Amino acid sequence: MPAPLRAVTLTESFVSTTHALTTLVEWFLPPALRDANPDTVRRAKLCVAYNLAVPIWAPGFGVLLWVLGQPLIGAIILGASLLTPLPLIVLRRTGSLVLTGNVIASIMSVVTVICTWLEGGLGAPGVLWFPLVPILAMLIAGRWTGVAWTAFNVLVLLGFYVLRRFGHAPVVGIAPDTLALLHMSLGASATIVGFLLASLFESLKADALSHLEAANRALALARDQAEAATRAKSDFLATMSHEIRTPIHGIFGMTELALDTTDDTERRDFLNRTRACAETLLAIINDILDFSRIEAGKLELASSAFDPRGLVDGVLDTLTAHVNAKNLELLGWVDETVPARLLGDAGRLRQILINLVGNAVKFTDDGAVTVRLEAAGRDPDGAFLLRGTVEDTGIGIPANQQAAIFEAFTQVAGWTTSTHGGTGLGLAITRRLVGLMGGDMQLESTIGIGSRFTFTVRLGTAAAAATPAVELGGRRILVVDPNPLSRSHVAEQLRSQGAAALAAGDAAEALETLARTRAASLDALVVNPPVPEAERKAFVAGLRGIPQLARVPCVALVTRLHVSGDPTFEEFAAVVPKPVKRATLVAAVGKVFVRAAAAAS
Repeated sequence: MPAPLRAVTLTESFVSTTHALTTLVEWFLPPALRDANPDTVRRAKLCVAYNLAVPIWAPGFGVLLWVLGQPLIGAIILGASLLTPLPLIVLRRTGSLVLTGNVIASIMSVVTVICTWLEGGLGAPGVLWFPLVPILAMLIAGRWTGVAWTAFNVLVLLGFYVLRRFGHAPVVGIAPDTLALLHMSLGASATIVGFLLASLFESLKADALSHLEAANRALALARDQAEAATRAKSDFLATMSHEIRTPIHGIFGMTELALDTTDDTERRDFLNRTRACAETLLAIINDILDFSRIEAGKLELASSAFDPRGLVDGVLDTLTAHVNAKNLELLGWVDETVPARLLGDAGRLRQILINLVGNAVKFTDDGAVTVRLEAAGRDPDGAFLLRGTVEDTGIGIPANQQAAIFEAFTQVAGWTTSTHGGTGLGLAITRRLVGLMGGDMQLESTIGIGSRFTFTVRLGTAAAAATPAVELGGRRILVVDPNPLSRSHVAEQLRSQGAAALAAGDAAEALETLARTRAASLDALVVNPPVPEAERKAFVAGLRGIPQLARVPCVALVTRLHVSGDPTFEEFAAVVPKPVKRATLVAAVGKVFVRAAAAAS
């Protein structure tokens, strides 16, 4: 066998043997000591290892003494080796290292004293074993046990001296050469044992230093975390102070202006602003109270039947004003896999969605925010799992801050506080609410591209009452929307009701789509015209210039409702306010078909 391969084989054999010995030592440990502190476990393992080692070397040493002409001493050592199971039994039965250590020291002391006396007293080789007894007792049972056995051995040696001083020393019947050999072998054995004990002491000391360093690192980490938490709380209090003062100052200022003016229009405007400030203040206070109740474990969830589609529509309605002010697209969708009625805390689910969608709107200046609910299966207990996704095209969140934003008193970065405002409690509350509802939350985000929050919650299902549905089956509808997200969203909503929906981004793409699909005629046209009036007129004129679309009833998706006198709105058969809700869209398209059928008859 080549030398490298032989070395690998020997190494593997050594590792497997060491593993087997370690497993054997751990098997002898009583269950009560396996979970004790590291120092106690180390002392217990030393105790077991010693008792497993004695039967290996003691019989051979006893046989050697027998061969050298000392059968009585050899028999004593052989008999003592047969007692090694006794300390293991005591350790397994009592779990006491002190008692076990004293048993081991007692056996060693009796054997050492008898053998030393038979070998000739103070001049015998067995004297070399006396220091090992208190050392082993101290390593196994502790310092004071070692002190006690040190005192006992000193008294025994002093007794040997007194007996020899008064002429009572035993007669040595060992030949000089044999005695020298015994001195040599016992001295070598004592040296080896002493080396092993010293090595063990160094190992224990190294382990203790390692644990001390680990404890110091843990304390330093805990100190740093405590200091960071203190700084975060201080920053939070400073931010909260600013956030609370701002709406309060607004309330006082707008109230004073309303009292000073005599113009009803101005007074109404001032009162509307006062109400907006009061709503902001109430939202801040609600966040603080909700977080306090969650942290104290006093927030209880309600359980009642609710309509998930109506809940999403309500969230869209709540945030419509904020979305329209920033000229964003807000898209909501509930998948067909979600039952019509669910059982759970609708108020807290609504709060989760409003917090996530509100955050997305706050940190998005261009593009769209989408919210989607879909089925995620069932858990082992049979509960329905609802997955919610809120995605935006906003500023994104740095990777090194994505975990921190779910903690209380934390915001994305220092500049977001002054730019976008907020208390930093919204996401902390949201994640805890999701946890209370038996779910979890994940975040994916890229700087400059946007963020996606996904959560799951456990809910029940409830029987749904039959509701009349608007029939769109077989209807051919073209959706023309420059925004690809909005275009796909609206087309998907129409297809869910059985319509054959096509999609295009502008008039040119609409013409290509009609040519590609060979659609000779359409039943309806759904358009999302640009906001500026000139662009809107050009957009509508371009679509009407296509022969297939010249006389097709048209439904407009608008940020604000029809303004009297605007000719670009007068020709629409229906107007659907954004954010677009499926029920509103389907109802508007259905009414267009009803009016068209009535006109035809």
